[in-house]
Amino acid sequence: MGLRFYAGSPIRVPAPAPASNAPPVNSVPSGQTTYIDTIKHFTVAGNNAVTVADTDTPLVTATLTTSTGMLEVMVNSSVIISNNKSNKIIVVGSPASINRALDGMRWTPPTSFSGVATITLRINDGENIDIDSFDITVSGTAPVYIPPGPTNTVPTLTKLTPYLTNVNFSADNIRVYDPDVASLTTTLTTVGGTVNVSIAGGGTITGNNTGLMTLVGTQPQINAALGTLVYKPNSGFWGYGKLTISTTDGPLTDTDDIVIVVRAQELPPVQRMPPNSYYVANDQGPACFVFWEVDDRIQITTAYKAPITTTLSDTYGSMQYMTAMGTGPTLQPDNLPAKVVYCYWDASGTLPIKSVSIDYTCIGIVRMNHMSNGAMGWPHAIGSLAPHDLQQVRARGQRCFLVIGGPGTRGFNYTTREQSDNLLNSIKPYIYYLNGVDGVDFQNYDGDLTGLSLATEAVYIAQQLKAAYGAGFNIVYTFRQNPASQQVKDIATALHNANCLTFCQQIFMENAAFKAQYAVSNKVLQFITDTQIPASKVVIGLSTYYDYATSLTLAECTREWGQVVAAQPTIRGVNAWSANTDVVVNWAFINQFKVTIGANPLSKGKSTITRGTGGKVLTFVGDVTTINNALNEIYLYSPYINMTYNDTLVVTTTDGVMSDTRTIPLVLSSLGPGGEGGGGA
Repeated sequence: MGLRFYAGSPIRVPAPAPASNAPPVNSVPSGQTTYIDTIKHFTVAGNNAVTVADTDTPLVTATLTTSTGMLEVMVNSSVIISNNKSNKIIVVGSPASINRALDGMRWTPPTSFSGVATITLRINDGENIDIDSFDITVSGTAPVYIPPGPTNTVPTLTKLTPYLTNVNFSADNIRVYDPDVASLTTTLTTVGGTVNVSIAGGGTITGNNTGLMTLVGTQPQINAALGTLVYKPNSGFWGYGKLTISTTDGPLTDTDDIVIVVRAQELPPVQRMPPNSYYVANDQGPACFVFWEVDDRIQITTAYKAPITTTLSDTYGSMQYMTAMGTGPTLQPDNLPAKVVYCYWDASGTLPIKSVSIDYTCIGIVRMNHMSNGAMGWPHAIGSLAPHDLQQVRARGQRCFLVIGGPGTRGFNYTTREQSDNLLNSIKPYIYYLNGVDGVDFQNYDGDLTGLSLATEAVYIAQQLKAAYGAGFNIVYTFRQNPASQQVKDIATALHNANCLTFCQQIFMENAAFKAQYAVSNKVLQFITDTQIPASKVVIGLSTYYDYATSLTLAECTREWGQVVAAQPTIRGVNAWSANTDVVVNWAFINQFKVTIGANPLSKGKSTITRGTGGKVLTFVGDVTTINNALNEIYLYSPYINMTYNDTLVVTTTDGVMSDTRTIPLVLSSLGPGGEGGGGA
């Protein structure tokens, strides 16, 4: 039967069921702690926030109660807060607005209360309720608040500057900071110079342009002044300077040092003239004099500029440059002689470096020691090695190497990139201070050490040094034969394969076993076989103190050297280890092993050579070593017979900025002193 509808009867449609209302959700931290009489804060940043959430109700009511103590929420304009700072607070608003009020909520315990308090959060969206609680345990006494104090921010790397050149710190962002003190006092103390700042906008400055300056003011005022900070080296000062920055807020102080290396003063070239006046004479025909004997050499030292220009001029005589009569050692592509005679010079000893025999072609200077995490420090007073003295030694042709490492834990032990970078950052200021060296000598004093450097880091350090100082910067690797460990061999091989190794040194010392015949030579030849490093890159350290009972005698050193040379004629050279010891025994070692650099068959006085095309002025341009070699090949002629002239040879050397001029008195005559031809007077 169908449905019937009658006129006048309304149609009734059932109402839809009400939509489901999602319940609100609280989030409370786990149990909390605080000290007696100490407020507890609840924040998002502190990871202990109290929050509410509701996905479908725009207006909710949150009620917070505490079993003891007092609650306080943060006021904002989007919520209605009732009974704030009480044991029961009611907050009405959107969940987001309520959460802003709860971020920073504070609970204050009753005075002297200890025990457990419970905080309860009840949220109501009109239909649904969520209730959560957590406890706060109160015990103990809060530690006394210690303010953090001031903090300085300063550059960590050494600042390098030429002689008499200011260091401007404007780009280094030097600043001070203190979170709870408005006014600070910053003191700047210097070594080797003065400091200057220029600011506007307040603050008090005393001692500007001196070595002791004080800044007083707010942090912005002091930082503005430090942004204009300039260090000015004192006239005549070179070496290791320092700037100390100390900031205090009264009870607390922070002090930091900035190391400043000032390069040594540049000096003009210095010419060493023969000590006597000279007769140039011949009673048979045109006379000749040659400046090639040791006492007669004209020698130039200059440490700072290349190339240099040397001019010789004479009034009556004439000069000839005999290029075929070279007396200097033939240099290899690494700028070292084919045969190296090496020694170590100790800056703490009594022998000046300028007194080291010229026959030592290479000198290891001092030995730097580990300080921390790879960084190196100078073991002796820095003034014991003056840059001028070192550079004069280099200028006369001897190559100088900065020695890194040494015995035991001071060895060349680098396994991380951080250690390697610390090493590089610590030795570069020394190289700068010394006005340059020819290379570095990395030492593993004991070949059987454990935990040696990885070959990767050794190559990295060598490559960085060559990148900084040029491809010609020499890398020497030294180790003691006890015997050499495989890792030592790996490092030497890696340096060689990376084209970084100039030569390696096997040191045989303080071990009576090495005194036996072939003991040294067999190990040298075995090392060459094992590593495939060519003999031209191997130097033999035959002894530390060759007069010690446990070390090789001089005769034993000579014997073993002969065995090695017989098997490997291209062996690079020998290491006498200690110049300081050798000089005590009248240079016995170097007299045995010095390199023969060639002998000029001519002597001063009579000569049968043909005069050739000489001149009254000769000019040489080049590096100091080349010019010194050339000066050993100058022949001075007197064209007169039966006549005598007083003459002067004028020698001038310039580096383009500074110059030195010296003279040599001459007598051009047909007869020398006492009627004999030639010779120094």
